[in-house]
Amino acid sequence: MISEPNIYALYFIERDSGKCMYYQKFSGVEVDPDRLSGFISAIVSFSEELLPKMGDDWLKTIDRGSFSLIVERGDHVYGLLIVDKSVPEVRAKLKELVEAFEKKFAPKIKEWKGEIGVFDDFRNDVFRVFPAQSILPQYVPELLTRLSRNVELSPKMSVILQILKEDPNTNLQGISRKSGYDIGEILEEIRSFVVRGLIRFKVKVLEEDVYQISPRTWEALMKGVYQLEKIQKIYGVKGVEILFANDGKRSVKKIAQDLRLNPGFVKVVLGYFLMEGFIELVTRET
Repeated sequence: MISEPNIYALYFIERDSGKCMYYQKFSGVEVDPDRLSGFISAIVSFSEELLPKMGDDWLKTIDRGSFSLIVERGDHVYGLLIVDKSVPEVRAKLKELVEAFEKKFAPKIKEWKGEIGVFDDFRNDVFRVFPAQSILPQYVPELLTRLSRNVELSPKMSVILQILKEDPNTNLQGISRKSGYDIGEILEEIRSFVVRGLIRFKVKVLEEDVYQISPRTWEALMKGVYQLEKIQKIYGVKGVEILFANDGKRSVKKIAQDLRLNPGFVKVVLGYFLMEGFIELVTRET
């Protein structure tokens, strides 16, 4: 059996403007979405002009040795995966995601003016296709509806749901710690519930939470300033200040007080940091 490639990042790029509409990082290679958008748009445009009569046989893969860029063209967007190796199965999944993205967000795509976060809800669709790679330990499974009695539960799923019933803010890491199951097992149990629309993933930030910058983020910051530029572009200088305030000692409430910022705004920014893996939870007081 051929193992599935490591997937580093997923991008959706608007064809007309070349702007990045959706970006999800998994692990490994770190690439500026805006710079990559411009690069891919230029390459694809060039290949289409160079080979205007080739139909579907236009540039679809860019091999960089240590990783490959897989490109799929939709009606309105380009889908792009960065992987360690290109295989037909992964390309088929990317095509599936491009079609799902354009169908789900058809009205929003036409009206989109470059706003950040408009398509964030697509993370759960990505999970359905790449369940083992697209969900981080800090994500919280949220039960969207009360389960009927005829829903069959495995013993493991019963334990997971009991943990969430006792504390709906428990993330995957917490469920793993309380249940003794590894995160891969938990995701395997939860996957069918996500597909059926019974569970979705979110991040939950409480005022009592204490966070610290993740080792992966420190490593990225040592290599360049891209992460800071990205944060500043979205949340301004205050976003960068909030990032560095996560010293593993101060609570979210204390950070908001020290920076004289609205606690709601701080929680929104920290939620983004959690989704991107920039920070990790140290303690959660309940």
